[in-house]
Amino acid sequence: MFTEFVPINEEALSRKSAATRDTIYQYLVKLSSLNIIRYIPGKKSALVIFTEERLVRKALLISADNYLNVKEKYEIRLSKMIDYADSENRCRSVTLLDYFGEESDRCGICDVCRERNELDLSKYEFDLILDEVKTIMIDKNPDAEGLVKMIDYPEDKVIKVIRWLLDHNKIVQDDDHRLSWS
Repeated sequence: MFTEFVPINEEALSRKSAATRDTIYQYLVKLSSLNIIRYIPGKKSALVIFTEERLVRKALLISADNYLNVKEKYEIRLSKMIDYADSENRCRSVTLLDYFGEESDRCGICDVCRERNELDLSKYEFDLILDEVKTIMIDKNPDAEGLVKMIDYPEDKVIKVIRWLLDHNKIVQDDDHRLSWS
């Protein structure tokens, strides 16, 4: 576009971009500091020149490998965002911190944790009963009544955990009322 210094009108640029003249000046100075353009401010007319030859659009190619790599990373990020929004059984804080590579316990204040807290069970009790349910369901597919009897905890607490697991599609019930891990 520019092969030699070309005068530019900062005032006209500010009108067209709906930015102040000072903002335009700051942008031009920044572009100059990044060696994208060479900018010479002037009282009457400022001058600009590109420091490198601009390539035509056809010359800007992205390799297939690089494109696929970027696309794959984008799809992973998008999938994690969707999981965050759709999740009904994983603490939102744990999900966010996991996304950024950190570990955490349940927060107790997000919508998922509050729903789980309505069971009137401590995290410790819930996790103990959950572990026993998982252990039993690896080998057997009992009905709900049988599962409650197999677990050595107060019946009302076990029923609350099983109901929560059913409500959140962690376990499913077949036509014979047998439970299985989904």
